[in-house]
Amino acid sequence: MKKKQVLILVVFVVVITSISFGCSPPKQKDAKKDENMVVKPFQTSKQKFVRIVGWLNNDSVLVQAQQGKSTNFVNYNIYTGKEKPILAVDSLISDVQLSPDGSQFLVYAIQKNNKVNLSVHSTSDGSTLMSKEMEPLSANFYWNPDSINKIMMVLFDQNFAYTVNVIDTETSEISKVTTTSQFVSWYSDNLYVVNRKEPGIELGNLYLEDTREQEPESLIVANILQFAVSHNMLLTTERPDDPSKVTYDFRTIGFQTIYKYEMPREYDELGTFIPYFDKNFTAKTFLTFEPYESKKISPQGNEYRLVLINPEEKSHRVIVELMDNKPIVSSPDGQKVLYGYQFEQLISTKDGEISNLVSSSERIY
Repeated sequence: MKKKQVLILVVFVVVITSISFGCSPPKQKDAKKDENMVVKPFQTSKQKFVRIVGWLNNDSVLVQAQQGKSTNFVNYNIYTGKEKPILAVDSLISDVQLSPDGSQFLVYAIQKNNKVNLSVHSTSDGSTLMSKEMEPLSANFYWNPDSINKIMMVLFDQNFAYTVNVIDTETSEISKVTTTSQFVSWYSDNLYVVNRKEPGIELGNLYLEDTREQEPESLIVANILQFAVSHNMLLTTERPDDPSKVTYDFRTIGFQTIYKYEMPREYDELGTFIPYFDKNFTAKTFLTFEPYESKKISPQGNEYRLVLINPEEKSHRVIVELMDNKPIVSSPDGQKVLYGYQFEQLISTKDGEISNLVSSSERIY
C-alpha cells in the first residue's frame, strides 16, 4: 500500500510540474507583448502640443505641434515614442485634413498678404504635391476616398452664402460644382450625396448628384436628420414613430438597409441633437455616444456610453460607461479610438481602457 501511495504522489508531482512549465512561456510572451503595446505619451518639453490630426496607420498618428512661431507636423508612433518630423510651416494654420488612406494631408494656412494658401503634402516626407493661393474664406474640405487626387471644398462668405468646388491636386485646378446644399459627402469617384434642407427645418432629403452633371439627381432617402458615408456604407439618422428615439439606418452602397439601431433622442430649441460618431465606420464596426435617456441637452458631463455597433452581425456592445460627448475616430484596424477635441486620448475598443497621448495637460487652445 505504501509503494502504491508513493507512486501516485510521484505521478501527481510530475503532472503538476509539467503543467507549470508548459504554461510559463506563453505568460512571458504575453507580458512582453503587452509591454510593447503600452502607449507612450507625446512629449511636450521641446514643443507645445496643438492636436492630433488623425491616424497615419495602426501605430502612428499625425501630430500638430507649435515651436516658437513655427507649426510642426510630426509622424508619431504611439508605442515606441519615436518622432519623425514631416513639415514645418510659419503661417497661421486654419485647417488640416488627412486623406482617407493617410498618405497625404491638406494645410489651409493664412498668409501675411491677406491671402490663404491651400497646400497638399505627402505624409512620408512632407513634399508639396500642390500649392495654391486663394482668397481668405471659411472652408470645409471633403476628401474623395476613391480618388485621392480629388477634394471637395465648400467655401462660405461673410453672408454665409456658399460655393462648392472640386480640387484636382494633380493639376491644381479648381472647378465649381452646381449643387443644392452645402451638406455634402463623396459617394464614389464622381458621385456625391447631398442633404437638401429648408432653412429652420431639421429634416432634409438625401440626393445623389454627379460632379460632371451628366446624370440627373436622384432622391435616395427622404426625411433624414444627418448622414455619413464610409467604406461603401451609407448611414442615415432618422426620426422613427416614437418621438423619444433616433434611428441609425445602415445601408449598402446600393442604398439597401442592412440594420437599424435605435437610441434615446436628445434635443434642444433647434431640434434633434446627434452625438459624435466615428466617421471611419465599416459594415462591422460603428462607434457612437449613446445618451442614457431621452431628454433636453444639458451641460453636465458623463452622460453617455460609448457603444460599438456591428451592422453586419446586427449586434452591439458598450465599450465605456459615463463618458463625455467628444469627437472620436477609429484606427484602420478598428482596435483603437482617438478621443477628445484635440484627440489627446486613446480608447481601446477591446477593453475600454483609456490612455493619455500627451505628456502634459498644456494646450494651445
